[in-house]
Amino acid sequence: MRVLFTAHGAYGHVLPMVGVARALADCGDDVRVATGESLCPTLASLGLEAVRAGIGDDDLVAEAHRRWPETRHQSPASWAVRMFSDIAAPAMLADLAPIIDSWRPHLVVREEGEHGGPIAAAAANVPWVTHAWGSPLPSQARLEELAESLAPLWRTAGVTARCADGLYGAAVLDPCPLSLYGAGGPEVSARPLRATAPAMPGEHHPRRSPSAQALTYVGFGT
Repeated sequence: MRVLFTAHGAYGHVLPMVGVARALADCGDDVRVATGESLCPTLASLGLEAVRAGIGDDDLVAEAHRRWPETRHQSPASWAVRMFSDIAAPAMLADLAPIIDSWRPHLVVREEGEHGGPIAAAAANVPWVTHAWGSPLPSQARLEELAESLAPLWRTAGVTARCADGLYGAAVLDPCPLSLYGAGGPEVSARPLRATAPAMPGEHHPRRSPSAQALTYVGFGT
């Protein structure tokens, strides 16, 4: 089976998917990861075939500041979604369309912040699923806002725009522990997944002396 992973070119978007990608490759599936050029060497060092697609992280932020100068003085939380839907998604869609057309994957696995992959997959009649980051999935209200902002791009590609959790595709792979959701749990049906953090080549963890206090480092989301 040919499986195409799609991710924005930033470590927090790419690395959460590496465990599943390598597991599929180890099972004999043909796996490729489409992401920003700067992450391709990292993926190659982890034994995965990478293809360049989309806009790099630095270029993405620079373009957001160019289009919307007011964002230079605003919290990224107020404009990040617009940046990924209005800038990153069209760039990724433009690069993915010929990749999918020539390679014909059987499945597309996109990370939850990459919005061009589902459109490219739908246009080519290829099923897709979503790999979440590991932080709680967004609320239904936030998904509806995202779907509304992406609808013009779906229509431009000649496919029916998806509504809210329809953006996720056939399934959601969710490494977020249920305890982080609170009593209600996720608002969409998701398949729980054990998070794995790949060891980077050449990475060395400092040794802790027996007398030192225990230290816990927690990374959340991207």
